Amino acid sequence: ANFDNGVFWIDYRSLQKYFDILYMNWSPSLFRHSFHLHQLWKAGSGPAKDVINIGENPQFSLEIRDCANGGAIWLLLSRHITDIEDFRNNKEYITLLVYKNNGKRVYYPFEPPPYIDGVRINSPHYLTKMVLPKGEAV
Repeated sequence: ANFDNGVFWIDYRSLQKYFDILYMNWSPSLFRHSFHLHQLWKAGSGPAKDVINIGENPQFSLEIRDCANGGAIWLLLSRHITDIEDFRNNKEYITLLVYKNNGKRVYYPFEPPPYIDGVRINSPHYLTKMVLPKGEAV
């Protein structure tokens, strides 16, 4: 082809060999409901290691009222990288921990045990999916 239409093909084995991260996106219009929250949490605030105490970490409460038919909830955490050195040598890790705790603040990471215990990754994005069985409330 004599033009670049932005599309290229690569086989899966080559993808695994030459890339260590793959980001895919979707159209937000696929979801009937969505909510966006932007907040600042500076690195270094709170405990140095959150394996002992997570009480100072940002925590949010999510209440699902109409889940008679069940369904899925996708939660996306994005870390905005504003320094090129941070991007080149990323040492910051993020994750999402999900608790069923009636909206109460959680202080110790395993009391109660997490409903979803996210893997700590140094990617700028963390996506997790909660599947709700029919009639279950969160």
